[in-house]
Amino acid sequence: DLIWFFMDATDYVPNYLCFVGKIYETTKGTNKGTITYTCLDFLNNLTKSITNKTYEATAEGIATSIISEFGLQAGIITPTGVNIGTSVFEDKSYYEMIVDSYKKASKSTGIKYYVSMEGAYVMVLPEGYTYVPLKIEKGKNIIHTDLPKDIQLIEN
Repeated sequence: DLIWFFMDATDYVPNYLCFVGKIYETTKGTNKGTITYTCLDFLNNLTKSITNKTYEATAEGIATSIISEFGLQAGIITPTGVNIGTSVFEDKSYYEMIVDSYKKASKSTGIKYYVSMEGAYVMVLPEGYTYVPLKIEKGKNIIHTDLPKDIQLIEN
């Protein structure tokens, strides 16, 4: 069975999907009526599937290809613009292939990256970056900002 968790709707985010995963274990507790479910997101599938593959692409190209191959949806896949050349992966999980590709790109960009799930989407983000599903509206939910003079909020 699949589990879907939604964040409550707010003025800014309507029923945001936080987690999608499979139930892997069900345990009945000692208290009457208590059941514990162990759920894992779809990154678990990428970590458990081992294969041999060769790619000639950027890190983001490899990530996008793997995500598509698994029938998953790509969210934010951080572009590096770095062609990492031919990558031969032997006895690696698909997750390790994505991580290793971004580690190679990191040597050129100086940025570290991490792979995560955000709801139903696979994300590859720069370390320190957190995806927050928030709609920011000028005059509605920003009271004060110290943005540099050359950066402005643009109204839709």
